[in-house]
Amino acid sequence: ESVGLLPRVTMALASLVYFFQVLIWPADLTPNMPPLAASSGAAVQVAAYALLALGALGVIWRGREKRPAWALSGFGFAGLALPCLGWTERPAWPVDRYSYLVHLVLCGGLAGALWHWADDRRARVTAASVAVVMVTVIWAVAARRQVAIWQDSTALFTHMERHPHFTDNPRQQGHVYVLWGNYEASAGRKERAAELFNAAQAVYLAAIKAAVARRDYAEALALSTHLEHFFTLTPVMRRERGAWWLQLGRKPEALAELRAAAVGLPDDARVVSLLAEAKN
Repeated sequence: ESVGLLPRVTMALASLVYFFQVLIWPADLTPNMPPLAASSGAAVQVAAYALLALGALGVIWRGREKRPAWALSGFGFAGLALPCLGWTERPAWPVDRYSYLVHLVLCGGLAGALWHWADDRRARVTAASVAVVMVTVIWAVAARRQVAIWQDSTALFTHMERHPHFTDNPRQQGHVYVLWGNYEASAGRKERAAELFNAAQAVYLAAIKAAVARRDYAEALALSTHLEHFFTLTPVMRRERGAWWLQLGRKPEALAELRAAAVGLPDDARVVSLLAEAKN
């Protein structure tokens, strides 16, 4: 509810360009972008990508009768990408593991275009074949670093932690630590797993504290849902969530949280005061 329709549409349009981009240049995948591109540079990039996607879709629509194959490829690509654009979650850059799905239509359209362009002319077929081989070799060379990142789970998590924008997105940062902790626990390294789980909790709590400090209670509540998903909320956290719901004028939700907090903090004066406020 804290994210309106316009930001969702903007991010979705920008994501279309990103999906096209990773087909052309499949390197530096899984960008660690903050939700809604909070940094100014990223926000400009998202806006530019959204305008570019809107313009491209407009051009395809206008030429749909003269070039139906292009229209089929373009709108097929956009349609297949719809489930991957974050409509039902907090908008952020799409996870690129879905990109192979949306690339199917583009690759099919590109293959059809090359076939039509060749038109049984051996020189063109040979030129196209050489070009494809050269591009594939270039991509393979560029992908060496990416393959090294995917060598094993430890390499992947270590790379993500060292990413310069790793700390920009506390949701993803905490999630990475939880996944890493699960991996370490499955390998029998319990102490290391405990360190990572504690790191995840610290990330979520610090982000929640920062949101409360700037009185962004909707953000604090949203962050606390990530904490709740992976860990058990303490009575104190439930008490504070009740207070944030009250700040947003949502008394039924506040009452539910405060009643849960009262079970663990039956004599807490703040809980009693907040409960009285929520009942009025």
